[in-house]
Amino acid sequence: MKKVILSLCMVICVAACASPVWAQSGLDQRVSELSQQIAGKMSAKQKTNVAVVEFTDLQGNVTDFGRFLAEELVTRLGDLEKFKVIERQLLNKIIAEQKLSLSGVVDPASAKQLGKILGVDAIVAGTVTNLAQNVRVNARLISTETGEVFAVAAADIFKDESVTGLLSGGSSAPQAVKPSPQQPDPKKTARRVAVRDFIVELESCRMSAGGIVCSLSITNDSPSDRVVRINVESFQGVVSRMFDESGGEYVATSSQLGSHSSRGYSTYTNSLVSQVPMKHRVAFDNVNPDAKTVTLLRITFEWQDSNRIVLNADFRNVPITK
Repeated sequence: MKKVILSLCMVICVAACASPVWAQSGLDQRVSELSQQIAGKMSAKQKTNVAVVEFTDLQGNVTDFGRFLAEELVTRLGDLEKFKVIERQLLNKIIAEQKLSLSGVVDPASAKQLGKILGVDAIVAGTVTNLAQNVRVNARLISTETGEVFAVAAADIFKDESVTGLLSGGSSAPQAVKPSPQQPDPKKTARRVAVRDFIVELESCRMSAGGIVCSLSITNDSPSDRVVRINVESFQGVVSRMFDESGGEYVATSSQLGSHSSRGYSTYTNSLVSQVPMKHRVAFDNVNPDAKTVTLLRITFEWQDSNRIVLNADFRNVPITK
């Protein structure tokens, strides 16, 4: 009789010890099934570039569980190697900078804008409902072309201790629509020039391998998208230039705007999405190594409208950093 009781106690102890493992396995399995549903429906609609935002509860709050789901889906969809998944830190940065509404129920206009900025054709968002015994996860797949839901996926996840902890921890409002205020560093404050419907901001000019590299951004401040043209090493006299304090003049030898770049007697065009800053990098070769100041930096580009419009943004007395 004692042996029977002892055996029963051992079975109960083993089961008790193993239950968290079983529960965790259940969580992994359900999240895996959810990711497979999403992957299948994306493939069916020929969507390959995706962003995953944090899931919210029914009140629109993001908990650690909503963040956990987003992280897991990014990892699992990325592991399939047939989707390009946007890294979540970059995604959150863009959401904050552009003041987009991208949590839970996604605003169609925000979905379309994110598609333009990051080049994604789908967004995964959704809600988490805390029920008595389990958690109901409803995912929505949103087209960035139309802003509409083109598919859904769902999973029921057993509410063990780890899930309960994630549900109760780290609750916050939906993803920030405004970055936390910070005191600007005067040395890094961008110089700003408005030219027609474009805003050009200069971040820095630094010495690099015998030349000067200037980092800027160009923003199309008009309500519609526009195309600009960049020239390198003077095409019909239209090219960015710089002068140092000794009067030396240099023309741009290479340039990059967004993902487009060129070097040496070449021209390229790029579309500027309305209200979205695009990084611009201009390099000047064989600059006087003793130069300490860019007395004039003239950033030149063409607006490709019905007429050829040449625009110049001038920056003066820019310190050269090493």
